[in-house]
Amino acid sequence: MILRFEKHSANRAIDSQSLEDYIWISFEKFGLQYALETSPSGGLDNGFQHAPAKEASDYVVRLLRTGIHLNRVSYHFFDHSNSQLKSKTCFLLAGSAEEVSLTIESLADFPKKSVAKSSKRVGQLFSAAKFAPNLGSDGYEDIADMKKDDYAFTDGCGLISTALAKMLAQKTDIRFRNQRYTPPVFQIRCRGYKGVLTLSP
Repeated sequence: MILRFEKHSANRAIDSQSLEDYIWISFEKFGLQYALETSPSGGLDNGFQHAPAKEASDYVVRLLRTGIHLNRVSYHFFDHSNSQLKSKTCFLLAGSAEEVSLTIESLADFPKKSVAKSSKRVGQLFSAAKFAPNLGSDGYEDIADMKKDDYAFTDGCGLISTALAKMLAQKTDIRFRNQRYTPPVFQIRCRGYKGVLTLSP
């Protein structure tokens, strides 16, 4: 195990706690090995024998379920974004498994009956963002979708005020050919929502 400090892009999930409460763990180069007393010539590397991939995968699952105890602090699996899943990385949060689970549930209103949708929305919370303004309860509202025959034509679509669009463009320093401008469309992650916002007419 190698421990080092890593700079990570901001996201809503890790902004909820002090950075000292997190561990970012990577299994990208992980390989389970068994130590041997001698080093025969076949299939061995300096006295270690590589375990089958299934055993290595099972070990990772057990580790994430059990958690890590480091410097008298217990860390348990917090979650990951979709890109982190592909790169075999994730976050662990200080606390018991029950406390970490409650922290995740407090971040947004997740669908109770759909594990797939809940997992997708949790992943959105861990997606990196350049700037995340803190909108009060009066800073946003839900708009009913345009539907016909149970098909939503506006799923993931919304509107953004000119004032907020200008603030986002300024905070993120959006430029085209070295000139600042306010784009008419933004891709957003907000309170478990994922979609695009266009300038309100």
